[in-house]
Amino acid sequence: MVPFKPVFIFSFILLFVVQPTTSYSFVDSEEALIRGKWRAGEFVFFKFEENVLTYENGVIVSDETYTSRFMAEIAGTRGNEGFIMLWQFRGTDASLFGDALLDHHMYGILADGVVVHTDFFGGFRHISNLESLHAQLQNAVGHLDEQNHWNKREELREYIQYYIDEPELFGDILTRDMRFLFGMHGVQLIVDEEYTYQTWQQNPWGEPMESTGNLSVLDYDQSREHIHILNKVEQNQDTDDSISLMERQRYKIDLSTGWPLEVELRDEIKSGTYQRVRTVFVTKFEY
Repeated sequence: MVPFKPVFIFSFILLFVVQPTTSYSFVDSEEALIRGKWRAGEFVFFKFEENVLTYENGVIVSDETYTSRFMAEIAGTRGNEGFIMLWQFRGTDASLFGDALLDHHMYGILADGVVVHTDFFGGFRHISNLESLHAQLQNAVGHLDEQNHWNKREELREYIQYYIDEPELFGDILTRDMRFLFGMHGVQLIVDEEYTYQTWQQNPWGEPMESTGNLSVLDYDQSREHIHILNKVEQNQDTDDSISLMERQRYKIDLSTGWPLEVELRDEIKSGTYQRVRTVFVTKFEY
């Protein structure tokens, strides 16, 4: 049996058409546009703390915690075309592929940075060095194949083949955290409105599931230009009832710079007696 592909749930905020549903009572109603206001040479650091719980019949069967650090460096600006960002791995105890040798090799390469091109707002657009990074993966796996490294671990080798056959899937895992972190960039909203929108989430097989999102501003500090946003996404009830998907995202962003200050994610998957709960807490920090 081949293991599931990793589950990465995203709500691709830039695709939604929002409709205000409820009005709150902020002192001064105004619009807020979330976008990067970055300069070439600027860099910041982020710490990711992730916990993954899996349940079977309501009983915890695994409890895993990981900590990762990244540096985001603005390598260049392209006017209305956006930014070029180096997304660099600066230490992690999480595994990319479930194999220590392969992980060590790939993290060494990724320390030089994934070259990400953003849109005008600072949201993810594409990876410009994906071809060379993918070639490094192919070479590393090929070298391990020659050494019969996968003896009695054929399922893991077959799982890794997904990423060799599909470079875009490989790109997804390299930028998963970055895309989540900057997922609100490009969103414009009135701070005292609540919004609903149609979007999608991925099930464990990578298939899109139609979902509905709800977006609201929890707090807006006008003097500091800090905005605190809550985004909730749930799978539509008229879709596949054999699986249930839900995620909750909380963002605290400095509008004066466009850098996220704190971000929190909780996503849940339920299917029969199986349940997986993943939480991620991200903080911007100084070295």
